[in-house]
Amino acid sequence: MATRIISVADVEALATSILNSRRKRPLAVFSIPSGLENPEFDVAEIEADCKSTVDCYTIPNGDLTYKFSEMLPDRWAVYGGAARGYPLDLDPKSGSSRVPSKLYFTNDEKLRANLARQLTSDLIGYANEAGLFVKPTNGVRQSAKVMQIYGGEVAILMLPNSELVPLRNSLTFPGISLAAILQKGQVVHGEYHAPSKTFTLDQQNLTQEEFVEKYPYGTVTLALVIETTRQSAKVAVHPNLVFEVRKDEITGNPLDVIDEYLEIGEVFPFRVYRDPQGRTRLKCNDIDDDEIVELAVSLIDGGAPWITEEQGVINVQDELPEEAIKFTEAPTSVLDELGEQLQAQEATDALPAAADAEAAPKFPMPGRDGIVRGVIPSKPKETAGDHLAKFTIKTLSEKIAAAKNELTRERDKSRHFAEQLADQKAAFADLSRKFKAAREDARRFKRESRGDASAVASPWATRNQFVSTEDWLRWEVRKYWVENFTIS
Repeated sequence: MATRIISVADVEALATSILNSRRKRPLAVFSIPSGLENPEFDVAEIEADCKSTVDCYTIPNGDLTYKFSEMLPDRWAVYGGAARGYPLDLDPKSGSSRVPSKLYFTNDEKLRANLARQLTSDLIGYANEAGLFVKPTNGVRQSAKVMQIYGGEVAILMLPNSELVPLRNSLTFPGISLAAILQKGQVVHGEYHAPSKTFTLDQQNLTQEEFVEKYPYGTVTLALVIETTRQSAKVAVHPNLVFEVRKDEITGNPLDVIDEYLEIGEVFPFRVYRDPQGRTRLKCNDIDDDEIVELAVSLIDGGAPWITEEQGVINVQDELPEEAIKFTEAPTSVLDELGEQLQAQEATDALPAAADAEAAPKFPMPGRDGIVRGVIPSKPKETAGDHLAKFTIKTLSEKIAAAKNELTRERDKSRHFAEQLADQKAAFADLSRKFKAAREDARRFKRESRGDASAVASPWATRNQFVSTEDWLRWEVRKYWVENFTIS
């Protein structure tokens, strides 16, 4: 069951836990929109899908989410009904370059289920990374037919006995879309563990020994950069086989900074080698331009390489859903309704007061001597005008509260889109910088090429300008004499 954040102390404890490098379980935080009691995500369903391997928290939007934002790095918090996942090893002070998942907004009802599936996939991947999913053993060799693929995240397989089993990308190849690896009707091979209903593909897990058998020491192949620090990088030769590469294995320049030298998400060639201690390692500081680069591994028998040098990860999942999150229309103004209700109230107040007095019941009242001599009206009961006024006040109060909540949500959405715009501007600036640098390199190369061409120009270049060799030679001697003779 999700833990509810209700105080500043709870927020501080949650932020401390997120930044704790010794944390053993991934986290998920769901913000509760203003005016609601619970998140718009089905937190219980997400917890069940993750097999209780993720610690979930809910936090009401407002002062607590602002405090949460203050205690975390920029663009790490949640607010306005959004949710976010937090993997292990997120402490920037320890040199980690890892970041949380993207911010999942749920304002668009049509996208909610899709966003929930994406978030669940992220969380299962984090839990799998942390070793919280025990890989089944003693499975039975089976072939299975791909019956359907849902969004690249889940494939439904049919066993020979017609039993249907799910295959999740977050437990097989995290971050890789199954739609790009598998095809409907395709037959795959692997092991099936009946108690957990888990199907493991033959090439799902690649060991170092299997990797070296396929790529002997000295071979150059491709790897994907997944994490960088100033002194090292983590690269994946397979979605489930990652190597850490030191700075001296990447560049010979001690002044280079690795997180500026290599970019996360790019594909580079690396050489497989054995260090003096007998460990299998990778390096890229000795690869020549004409070196033969072996294709990366494929994830299923007969499939394409999972990464290419030109395209990067050829089957990575899209970062954003198919439809962009849209601004909803601004809340309906209450001013027109307020004017109409006030006019109705004024019309009611204009009714004759006598009508109300006559409608009030009268009871005989005794005098001082106890003799009843007349009647006195009782306290008038609530009139139609009073009732309408109270109803109007209540209605308008509710509308104002709803408008305030809607305004808070719109502000949160504006903040979210402002962050997205800032990210896109930063990416555009980075591309512009790279383009300018490439253009300058091209210009410099062109200048150097012209300089080299003039430096090695053939002395016979002017021969064709003369009829005879004698005339040409006489011209060259005269030109040399004019250029080099100095009057003393």
